[in-house]
Amino acid sequence: MLQKLEACKKKLEACKKKLDKKVKSAQTWRWVTIAIFVTVFVSTFILSVVKVDKAWRHVVVTLAAALSGPIVTFGKWCDSWWKTHQRKREGKKNLIDLMNVGTRISIEDLKTIRSLVSKVETEIASILQNADLALGEEAVELGILEIKKMVEVVKTIKDLSIRATKSSREIQTARRVISKRIMGQSSR
Repeated sequence: MLQKLEACKKKLEACKKKLDKKVKSAQTWRWVTIAIFVTVFVSTFILSVVKVDKAWRHVVVTLAAALSGPIVTFGKWCDSWWKTHQRKREGKKNLIDLMNVGTRISIEDLKTIRSLVSKVETEIASILQNADLALGEEAVELGILEIKKMVEVVKTIKDLSIRATKSSREIQTARRVISKRIMGQSSR
């Protein structure tokens, strides 16, 4: 289980790097688009102002006036589209960050659970070994020691149970948060 979570963590990190590149690319293309539309707008403005042959003057002025409105509108639309595109990428990146945090928490919880289970196994093995040796007069003393160890084992098992329950709740909470984020992203 721990290996699967580690592999999942690596995949999430790779996906995050990929999305970072896409966000940067979207920003670059947004600025390129803005630069193109500013250039076209300024060019049409310059064409309308520059001295043109009398025969073409009214054509150039009319053309510049006719193009300035649609160019500005189209430029605003493109900018809006790029912003939306960038927001979607950033939303996905935030989801991956959330999933990464949840994965890290799960890995730490599993490591803690593994160490508690190992401790319980060691204690049970010790109890079984001492039970075989507990014969004769020393049986009472060893029996008392074993009972004390058993109490410690029961306490460790309770700790393990509490930790597993807490880990399960944290995982469920993380899944709910991620699901809400995903549902929020899909409605945009």
